[in-house]
Amino acid sequence: MDAIKQRTLCRTCKRNIGQFKCESCRENFCIEHVTAHQQELNQQLEEILNQHRICKQTIEKNRIEYQSIIDSIEQWERTSIETIQRVANEVRLKLENENNLGKTIFNELNNLTRQIRQIQQENGLFERDLRTWKISIEKVENYLKNTIVPNRIIDDQTKPLIYKLQIVPKFSEKSIIEEDHYYQLEPVASLASERFFHCHGNARIADDGQVVINGSASFFGTEIRGIREYSDGQHDVRLQIENNPSKIWIFIGIISKTQRMGGNLFTSSSVYGWGDYHDYFLAGHRQNSSSEVLRTHTLEEDIIKLSIDCQKRFIRYTNERNQKTEKLSIDLVKCPFPWQLYLSLGGKDDRIRLLNTLAFF
Repeated sequence: MDAIKQRTLCRTCKRNIGQFKCESCRENFCIEHVTAHQQELNQQLEEILNQHRICKQTIEKNRIEYQSIIDSIEQWERTSIETIQRVANEVRLKLENENNLGKTIFNELNNLTRQIRQIQQENGLFERDLRTWKISIEKVENYLKNTIVPNRIIDDQTKPLIYKLQIVPKFSEKSIIEEDHYYQLEPVASLASERFFHCHGNARIADDGQVVINGSASFFGTEIRGIREYSDGQHDVRLQIENNPSKIWIFIGIISKTQRMGGNLFTSSSVYGWGDYHDYFLAGHRQNSSSEVLRTHTLEEDIIKLSIDCQKRFIRYTNERNQKTEKLSIDLVKCPFPWQLYLSLGGKDDRIRLLNTLAFF
């Protein structure tokens, strides 16, 4: 009887005799539960292997993303150098043309001097000579009157040639349509020439297509389109709200070029975009049930970046001041390529400026 009491029971059931001892945990198991214990160990091993696989996949994905960022940096470097060289060549060529014209005028003056001295020596002055010389002098005077002589070169701080390169960490919050963890580069150079091109309603375009101004209050009856067409690549369009006295929100988004002008923001089936953060339109339908049209997240002087990804078929809204961002997926059936920049202004004296457009291909 004492021998039976000294026997070790199974750790699992505490009932049967533990005939098998695990060399790892030093516990005893009966014949019924030793297999289950082994399966438990195998399950733990599988969990470790799965965590190992996930870590490896994550590291590999990060490596690919890092390489993509490095490639973008190299592209930014090449493009920045090309942009600087292009601008330098344009300014240099303009100065050279002005200088060459000045040399031509100077040579004409020297030639006129020789003619006058020759006539003076020969004492053969005629009225026709005076008329000819007078025309020549008037030509030189007109050139000098209309020539702006440069005396220095300055940097135009209002239109940066190259923008600071930054790496934005992955977002943790969910977007409107789906969660999208990604790296992105802030705009680094003005690579593509977007500008306001066509208005319908009370707005007017100014500053060579860089500014649009609403003339009078017209509850979203004013439409403005950009000149560019977007069918491939990735593009960042930055707009600054220079004036918004009524605080009525300003619609910023896209529209299909196939959609005619003169429609209505609330009925156009190809309109996607935002009136304000979290107040957006999908295929012409406003998703925010509130009837309020005043801004709650956006202020004057704010810069709004509209990111257009034709490959993945989405647009993203980012307020650069408060970093509020949202993404909308685009239905190509309702909004077919090519897409165009699309604005609608409702407040009197609303004023929007295009800052720059960045394109990646």
